Amino acid sequence: MISSMNFDPRLAMLNTELALVIHSKPIAEQSAGLFNRASSPSWRVELASAAVMASLRRTGAPQSGLVWTTEKNGATVTYDYDPEADFYRSVITGLFTILPVDK
Repeated sequence: MISSMNFDPRLAMLNTELALVIHSKPIAEQSAGLFNRASSPSWRVELASAAVMASLRRTGAPQSGLVWTTEKNGATVTYDYDPEADFYRSVITGLFTILPVDK
């Protein structure tokens, strides 16, 4: 079974999830393999600590407030930017961070 998760609190209240049930074992196995390849490496995204944010302010680096962590070759690797974002996506995200939007 493949299903969505409600990340938006509004949608959680409306319960607008989708689900796809695959009854064919070969297709289910192939789908699981595709999902595993597409979701690898897996990232843990957390809020940056006050120390990380202070360090970013000192260096003038963009401050997303998030930290991406994964395992590579048995070691923990941490990024203070989205490691899978291409240049265009990074530019667009940077533009959005300067807009006067309330939290």
